[in-house]
Amino acid sequence: MRIAVVCFPTVGGSGILATGLGQAIADRGHEVHFVAYQPPVRFEPSPNRFYHQVELPRPEVANNRAPLPASPYLMPLAAALGQVCRRHSIDIIHVHYAVPHAHAAQIARESLPESPPLIVTLHGTDVSSWSQQEGYRALLRSVLEKSDTVTAVSDHLCVEAETSLGLTRPVERIYNFCTSRGPVRSRQETRRELGIEDTELVALHMSNLRPVKNFELVLRAFAGSKVDKLLVLDGGDFSEYRSLADELNLESRLLVRKTNWVEDYVEAADLGLYASWQESFGLGILETMQGGRPVVTTAVGGVPEVVSSTGLLSEAGQLQPLLDNLNRLADDRTLLSSLGKRARHRAESEFSLPRAVDCYEELYQRVLRSSLELKTSCRE
Repeated sequence: MRIAVVCFPTVGGSGILATGLGQAIADRGHEVHFVAYQPPVRFEPSPNRFYHQVELPRPEVANNRAPLPASPYLMPLAAALGQVCRRHSIDIIHVHYAVPHAHAAQIARESLPESPPLIVTLHGTDVSSWSQQEGYRALLRSVLEKSDTVTAVSDHLCVEAETSLGLTRPVERIYNFCTSRGPVRSRQETRRELGIEDTELVALHMSNLRPVKNFELVLRAFAGSKVDKLLVLDGGDFSEYRSLADELNLESRLLVRKTNWVEDYVEAADLGLYASWQESFGLGILETMQGGRPVVTTAVGGVPEVVSSTGLLSEAGQLQPLLDNLNRLADDRTLLSSLGKRARHRAESEFSLPRAVDCYEELYQRVLRSSLELKTSCRE
């Protein structure tokens, strides 16, 4: 099969998952073409993996063409995707995150003599954010109804998409997965680099720090806890939280790093700390679990499906339960170790890359068969 994958190339769950899936599909002998405005952060080229850049117009060119308030992306993406489909005889288009990728794919398909089937994978805020306004909700509903298959990364998100968008078609759940190259350095080496003592208990937080992640609550819970250090792997802008960190006197207890590869830092930590208002799945949570670390987190969206009984869950927005759960693990290292082992087992058994690739490969084949049958029927 020849598959075109459209995703956001920056640090974030949807792009990381799309890249990991696409590369694993290519490793099974299929041809995978990534289409984005820059190479995905974890993209590694190989004979079966290709990257095609979306050429964005320079601001002065865009401004001369139309009175747009910002540089356009939808049309350049549609044009690039259409070109990739024509040049490489693409069999399937798979877009991750509906807005604007699904719309661009529909435009590209309409320009092609033979329209490849379209699979749309929903990742969370592409539903929760865009479904709040009727105009956007109608557009999103229309493009999803016209797609060949819609998938979502948790049961919770399937239900949310079907109900909030008023879809007449079912959304198929295929869980996210976790890929790991394993730590390159030992726990001791990474801790020395970070200035962490062997006896110190370290909590880990990985996110893009958007408001939905409720990072303010993470800082407040950590500040009042018995945990020694908080290691933040920052995929967003930490500067807006600097004043709060200073207010809470966290300078000596807070470590902030930027990285595309998290395994060394997970190995250096002891537990994960998350407090999202909403989370369709929680890739950072799963990566923490795969490293054998339990998580203290809020029970929102698809998080309970991921964590189950391997971590400590509390209600969203509540400081005291989060703080109590942190201190519970700080006081009970036997429980910390036990939950960590269970977390690793759950991550590896329920959310493995091979399991997800099997599901998507079967889906691709099923969608192709259905498309071929429909074309044959129309010709007859």
